[in-house]
Amino acid sequence: MRDPAILGGVWRTGIATAGAFTALVFAGCMWVDDFDRFTPDFEPLRAEGSNLVPPLRGAVACCDDPDTVNNEAVEDGWPLATTGWLNQLAEHANATHYRLGPYSDTGLDLLNETPAAVQLALDRGIYVEIDLVDCWAMRTDSNFFGDDCTVTHGPPPERYIEWVRSIVDAVGAFPNVFFNLGNECNFCQASPQWDQGLYNEIKTRLMQNGVGDRLVGSDVSVLEPRTTLDYRTFGGIFEAPAVMTVPAIFTEDDVRDHTPGEWRAIVQQADMNGTYVFLWRGTMSRTEWRDLLDRDHAPGS
Repeated sequence: MRDPAILGGVWRTGIATAGAFTALVFAGCMWVDDFDRFTPDFEPLRAEGSNLVPPLRGAVACCDDPDTVNNEAVEDGWPLATTGWLNQLAEHANATHYRLGPYSDTGLDLLNETPAAVQLALDRGIYVEIDLVDCWAMRTDSNFFGDDCTVTHGPPPERYIEWVRSIVDAVGAFPNVFFNLGNECNFCQASPQWDQGLYNEIKTRLMQNGVGDRLVGSDVSVLEPRTTLDYRTFGGIFEAPAVMTVPAIFTEDDVRDHTPGEWRAIVQQADMNGTYVFLWRGTMSRTEWRDLLDRDHAPGS
């Protein structure tokens, strides 16, 4: 595991505001975000009982068609998104998902790119779920800190507290963001102490920054239920309990196991349940992906 002391310069984040401009210094770099670019009448996502307001229909750029030599996800900006991908998405959906790691190959630089990618989505009326800690990286030796799943079996160490604080400082003020504690952490058997520790820290930081209304959810499995937060994410529409007390988002990525008609039924079932579907490209070709969005995931379908 990397020594957090080495990262001291990374975690020290300074914010200086002058008029409409805020300069955010992070990881030795500086970017300037013109906060006038925020859409003033764009309403943050909110939960009302088991409903999200506004209702979401999401699509995610990940992942890759194994039958091609190029990586479609990377071409479309994954784990963020390019302008071209967002332009396509805006024709079909109002939400997507960014994933920040931290990864051993991108380090902390990915966070420096995230505000611009969030603004691109906001300009197109798209909400962005920000994934805070990717436990997939812990299971594949891809975690920036060199951690494996055991780090999630107790309260989050300070390096993860500082990591999520930095994410909130970088993008929490955008009205189109909401947060998920992490990808595939159910496979790590993350503890309630891990979930609650991250959740409490995120909510505290959001309140300190004056944006305490941003939603924070968790990725869960029926077999390994985790702490219920502002909303829950399930890896499949038919996994969820019949009665939900908080909003539920379903992620579907086994696309080649479904016919177009079955996909339409999945989306329609979600609509009837008052829940929400995020479609992942998975292993689809570009043609299959575009056809699916055009035919089965357009508004009103």
